[in-house]
Amino acid sequence: MGQIKIKGSAKREFKADAMEITISVSTKGETPALAVNKGKKETERVLQLLVDLGLDLSKVTMKKDKVSEPSRYDDEKFYHFEKEISFKTDANLITLEQLSSGIINEEINATYSEYFSLTDVEAAKKEVLQEALLDAKKKAEAIAETLGQKVVGIECAKCDDYDDDDIIEPIAHKMCLAEGSGSSLASQLSPDTISIDKSIDVSWIIE
Repeated sequence: MGQIKIKGSAKREFKADAMEITISVSTKGETPALAVNKGKKETERVLQLLVDLGLDLSKVTMKKDKVSEPSRYDDEKFYHFEKEISFKTDANLITLEQLSSGIINEEINATYSEYFSLTDVEAAKKEVLQEALLDAKKKAEAIAETLGQKVVGIECAKCDDYDDDDIIEPIAHKMCLAEGSGSSLASQLSPDTISIDKSIDVSWIIE
């Protein structure tokens, strides 16, 4: 009876099924009050746009108002107002396309960013880890066979204690929105994938 220590690895691509959208409202004014008043109006316009898109405002979160003094590099000496509005939804590019078109068409002083993710990322990680374990077993069996032995069990196993999740945003989608076309081409696109890598060190028992 002996042991073989083998590292198994696996990588899977998962289609994103959830996303978080953050809308940043930004205005400026010659006084703090003017900057805030403009910001409040733009914030209301953003919220109305979300209502028009059929979103439930109870699921929308907003950060506190942020007002900054004029920069010494700002010749016009404006006060700046900033407000972040965010919400989570299914990874639907049509929603993004409609949001972008609304901001552009209504000339709202706001920008947005999106973060794609998996609803059950832990389940996805377990799937990849299982594949990494199978990879280690295949390698161990190949080595054991050359020795005229067989793999009969596991002595111990240790997973890497870090995650290497790479989230890739859909470049084609961004190009479409940048044109401000407002077309239905987004319905033909889908969120890009989330790549999950896992590895595991396994000591196999052979005899």
